Amino acid sequence: KFGEKTDITFTVDYGPNGKKLPDTSVGQMFGFQLGNITQTAPIFVDEIKIIDPAAKTTKTITGEQTKLTFADGTEGFFANFESGSNWKGVIKSEITTSDGALQIKPIASADDTSAIGFETRTSTTLAPFKIENGLKIKAQIWLPEGGTSLKPKVYIQDGKSWAWYETAEIVLTNLKTGEWNTIEFEVNNLPADYQAANPNVFGFVFSGVKALNGAAFKLDNIVAEGNVTVETSEPIFIQHFNNQAAVDEMKPDYYAGGLAPEALPAAKSLGWRMVPTGWAASAWKGNTNTKLDLSNSESTPELTEYGDDIVNDIFGIRATVQPQPITK
Repeated sequence: KFGEKTDITFTVDYGPNGKKLPDTSVGQMFGFQLGNITQTAPIFVDEIKIIDPAAKTTKTITGEQTKLTFADGTEGFFANFESGSNWKGVIKSEITTSDGALQIKPIASADDTSAIGFETRTSTTLAPFKIENGLKIKAQIWLPEGGTSLKPKVYIQDGKSWAWYETAEIVLTNLKTGEWNTIEFEVNNLPADYQAANPNVFGFVFSGVKALNGAAFKLDNIVAEGNVTVETSEPIFIQHFNNQAAVDEMKPDYYAGGLAPEALPAAKSLGWRMVPTGWAASAWKGNTNTKLDLSNSESTPELTEYGDDIVNDIFGIRATVQPQPITK
């Protein structure tokens, strides 16, 4: 719209159907040609960018690696109680979903040493995890009465060395029962023999289950937050005009020898006329009076005697054209 800034985009296709250039690896000149200019008011241009959409540049950021929700099932989580369990005091439990959350319920008698363990070994669930020091595991937890006595920790098994790792146990005494709370675990001090970014096993152990008196608690929105590799579309060239030095980097090319006969075939098009200069002779070829033709060819710069005078005379275009000022 007139009087407003507008983003415009040009696409240069170097692909199979695009224009083939001898060497596009090193840019030697870059610019714009503005045609159909019929007024003398200034045109403002700012923030010129060149972006290569085929460039696969990446960067590492801290973000969400994966998020486990349970609207469609348990994400492969199951009770890890089995004969000879590695987790001291683990008792039988029932792992189901309830209202779109993972529900964990003890189904065996508990004493002061009892715990509940549950894990997933599902490859599609574990694939997005990138286990490394600094990883954070966050989750929402809903606690029944007595639930604040629980003490959870996360455990992980390496997918290559089969080494086990577990986080520090956290306390929930500051949480509220009967509503959703957020808990967080930090992965630190991974063992030296831990090798694989993607774990073989990911699970939780909750001690202090005696206080539940058989009631269930829930988990939802389990998030792994750590290093994430993302594609970036950073420009390969960017030009701002926030000072005069930046403005001076963009030079008009229609003076000081920049206007050559090779540039004139396009000048015959009315759409490329330039105000207020215009052309001393606007008919390139095909005038009723052929003496006014500038060229003997419609498509190549074969200047006639008259055309040579217009371009190369001491008072011709090449000698007398002056640059228009470019300012911020």
